[in-house]
Amino acid sequence: MYRAKAIEITEETALLYVKACCRCGSPGVALRGLTDPAMRVGLWASAPAWNYLLARLDTMALPAAVGEVSVSSAFAAMKGAGVPPNKHTYHLVARALLAAGSADEARAVAEAAKGAGELQDSTAAMVAAGQAGGDPAAELASADPTLADEAALPPAAFAK
Repeated sequence: MYRAKAIEITEETALLYVKACCRCGSPGVALRGLTDPAMRVGLWASAPAWNYLLARLDTMALPAAVGEVSVSSAFAAMKGAGVPPNKHTYHLVARALLAAGSADEARAVAEAAKGAGELQDSTAAMVAAGQAGGDPAAELASADPTLADEAALPPAAFAK
């Protein structure tokens, strides 16, 4: 399909695909695009595309139809796809786990981040306090300007 349409997939177009899916309220479609080899989007996806998806999953009010798509499942898929998590990834996942009341799992993620040399002071402090803080999309946008556009919109803007 991509050759027939002369679409060149790059890291930028993979990120744009994820953004478009999330903007339409379809994070599950974005996740399938990143994990389905036939779609080939995931071949060019890097940590920023995955981080964008993780931030949107954490802030979106998901309809029941996509309730099986979670930050934890997307994080596992990211690692399964061979994309190494970065400091922002670990922070987003730990924050989502704390928000869901899974402090033990958040501590395990922080330990994994520490072992990988990717533990931020803010992540360590958040996990130590046992409370998720801040808006994940806004935090991600301030850390990576390429993720600032749609990430700056309130989650209600993505609802159907």
